[in-house]
Amino acid sequence: MDAFVDLIRRTRLSARVYHNAMVCGDWQLNEYHPGTCCFHMVTFGQCRMTMKSEQAILSAGDLVFFPREIAHKMFPVSTQTGEQQHLAYSDKNALHGTGLLCGAICFDHPSANQLLDALPVFCVIPASANQSWFKPIYDLILAECYSPSLASSVILDRLSELIFMQCLQYLIQQSPQKRNVLALYAHTQLAKVISAIHAHPDVGWTLESLAQEANMSRTQFAKVFREVSGWTAMQYITWWRMQIAVDLLRNGESFGRICDTIGYQSEAAFQRSFKQVVGVSPGKFRNK
Repeated sequence: MDAFVDLIRRTRLSARVYHNAMVCGDWQLNEYHPGTCCFHMVTFGQCRMTMKSEQAILSAGDLVFFPREIAHKMFPVSTQTGEQQHLAYSDKNALHGTGLLCGAICFDHPSANQLLDALPVFCVIPASANQSWFKPIYDLILAECYSPSLASSVILDRLSELIFMQCLQYLIQQSPQKRNVLALYAHTQLAKVISAIHAHPDVGWTLESLAQEANMSRTQFAKVFREVSGWTAMQYITWWRMQIAVDLLRNGESFGRICDTIGYQSEAAFQRSFKQVVGVSPGKFRNK
């Protein structure tokens, strides 16, 4: 999974909790910001969530993850009365409310787009899924909810980052047959190829040399790579090299140095590939 770790680190993700309270009364919460990568975790009680023609009842410990948030509503399971209130967990008037922790995940790298595009529109991970990673994080979150510390907001933001990364692993493991780029990282043979590409982006990779890394024939490798990811191996190599180029441009490296690092013999060829993958020329990207 070295390549997957490399991808996650390169996205430069950060999380910000924008809601953490007991919601009481006749309440309703709508989407935070359409298109935002976010999650909702029920920390106490239950609530109902609806979106389009689907609905679900969420209980304490259930997690809803939106790679790009779509229109939805969350409200009490049974009819409540009184004005909507957002109360601290320790408030005695919050006993009949629903605890909700909501966080937004932000990225500072274009590689996140391919990652998010590969995920389902939304995913509900129930507490009953018995994920070994979930309870320790959940317990830490509850501790900060009921007994806030001086650094609670920062702690909850960092725990939210862990939640996102664990959600990614969960989705990859639950849908290994799904055809997308993320499936490459979970494929036993192809993951070795991806790790080799990440480790040596400057190598002049060919189908033959990549197939050798996967211990496959050239024809079999090309077929399996496309079936698993929907991309050709050369498309992936170009895409990954441009993700590296993004960071090098931000660091002020010259085009010549970037070409040496990612295996381009011609600055003109590099500039064409960068614009094709990122959408703007390297010069415009650097000056943004």
